[in-house]
Amino acid sequence: MILGLALIPSKSFQDEVNGYRKRYDKQYVRIKPHVTIKSQFEVNDADFEQVKAEIAKRVEGAQPAEIHATKASNFAPTTHVIYFKVEKTDALEDLFNRFNGEDFYGEAEHPFIPHFTIAQGLTSQEFEDIYGQVRLAGIDHKETINQLSLLQFDEAADKWKEVETYPLG
Repeated sequence: MILGLALIPSKSFQDEVNGYRKRYDKQYVRIKPHVTIKSQFEVNDADFEQVKAEIAKRVEGAQPAEIHATKASNFAPTTHVIYFKVEKTDALEDLFNRFNGEDFYGEAEHPFIPHFTIAQGLTSQEFEDIYGQVRLAGIDHKETINQLSLLQFDEAADKWKEVETYPLG
């Protein structure tokens, strides 16, 4: 089974982010807006309960995540992804580090850049047009996320579903 760990914001902020994603992100229906803490990793079905217990153990003592989405940014020229940048805090970095070592399904594939994706799968022209619009619109959103979500990819439905949450703080 394919799992991942993420911070999922309030419904009101999800709605705001989805306002962009509905137009600019073909993956919109597959997953809620989120900050990735652990990218997808694979586990045997038989190990699922053990993995959930390990996550609960690793999250002990982790602080709630203060999220401050500050501006639109992008991953160009590597890829045409546009996102709302989230200020990196010690609490976010700590949470990321707890789950991205060799002792828990491997190191992270990319450096930790907390963000909410709002556009992907764009042509170069679409990217330039959309990035200019989104950058001008701007964002300034703060909230506290008090739980880490375990997500499982449902192959039949072709989307991610939240299967467990772990309190922070």
